[in-house]
Amino acid sequence: MDGFWFFWAMWLVVIAIQFFDESSRKQKWIVTCLLIISTSSIVIPFLTISLRMPLIIFAIISFTYIARLDMKNIFYAYILSTLTAAVFLMVNYFIFFEPVWLYVSPLIMVSFLTLFSNIVFMKNQKKRVAILVSGFVQGEGLLVVLLWHQSHPSFSTFIYGDYIVLDMLGMSLFLVLCWNLIENFVEFIKKKWINGKLGPQHSPGKVNV
Repeated sequence: MDGFWFFWAMWLVVIAIQFFDESSRKQKWIVTCLLIISTSSIVIPFLTISLRMPLIIFAIISFTYIARLDMKNIFYAYILSTLTAAVFLMVNYFIFFEPVWLYVSPLIMVSFLTLFSNIVFMKNQKKRVAILVSGFVQGEGLLVVLLWHQSHPSFSTFIYGDYIVLDMLGMSLFLVLCWNLIENFVEFIKKKWINGKLGPQHSPGKVNV
């Protein structure tokens, strides 16, 4: 993977924010997305591996958001992000150690499994995104440790947060945001129906005296 799905998903997110986000932080999020896209080619050497910049930015945003929650929500977010990390690590284990058992694209497997785990166990839309990103960051870190512990040949050239990971993360974020939009649309229709604006309009009948 060369980052195609990552760039595609990020540009769609930028378009969605531009046309559908009415909050005061709209411009801030657009600038952040453009920063993530523009730094995708930056690779930073760190000890025996290298770090690709976008995942570092994702990690800072995600962990900053989660750190502002209360202890109960932080603990719950940690459990769900660990679940996401486990899904990510499981699929990547097969990529590096047992590729013969991969019958479905890793991109599809990770994207839909993480989408399912997030929408089932987390109802808050902002927390879904933060937990998803946190899970990928943790999962990639665990993968680095696993490759190092097993002395895998790929470890010497491994790039933390490389395009294959960014593709998975970008597609997963896109699916989660699409689900959030569907939920918002359904809630909008429900409110309109309750208020009688979409219900059947009955004209008052004539009364014969």
